[in-house]
Amino acid sequence: MAAYARVSDDSGRLPASLAAQVSHYSRLIQATPGWEYAGVFSDLGITGTSTNRPGFQDLITTARAGLIGSVLCKSISRLARNTVDLLETICELKALGVAVRFERESTDTNTADGELLLTLLASFAQEESRPLQRNVKWAIRKRYTQGGTNSFWIYGYDWAGNGFVINDDEAKIVRLLFADYLAGISPEKTATWLNAGTGRVAEADSTGR
Repeated sequence: MAAYARVSDDSGRLPASLAAQVSHYSRLIQATPGWEYAGVFSDLGITGTSTNRPGFQDLITTARAGLIGSVLCKSISRLARNTVDLLETICELKALGVAVRFERESTDTNTADGELLLTLLASFAQEESRPLQRNVKWAIRKRYTQGGTNSFWIYGYDWAGNGFVINDDEAKIVRLLFADYLAGISPEKTATWLNAGTGRVAEADSTGR
């Protein structure tokens, strides 16, 4: 028996909530007669609208290796918020002989009623994610209109605590890219030259390009 836990970045309860879930499932599985502990897989601060999650991928890999018979999960939306991803995951796990039990919905994918309810609830979970996506996109656009950014990692700059400062070494490459583009040279060709170590960055820097 394994378990999967996830806390998304919109919850505001990240580390403590995830730790509580992991602890709960670890104790539950190891204290239940007939269950053999296969681990608790988890993801912190990652949305469920994609399967590109390290903990989730580890769970699937372990199931493919035949090391899991059943998976416990707090709710359908914790496993996935995208209907297609959710159903594809459930179908693959079922093909591997792995059942998924959702506590909140009292659903076991091994039953016919569970499959029907799963399809309906998966659609609801996807709908619930849309307002969150709109809120996140609005916040990102708002930061841009105020001169802000959505990341502290911007090539050509370093974050100095309260603002960006130019990174001289990276700025040379940025200037070269713009100069080449204005000269009709494609970014792909410039990248090929840079990767080949042609010395064009030093040359461009010495000429002030």
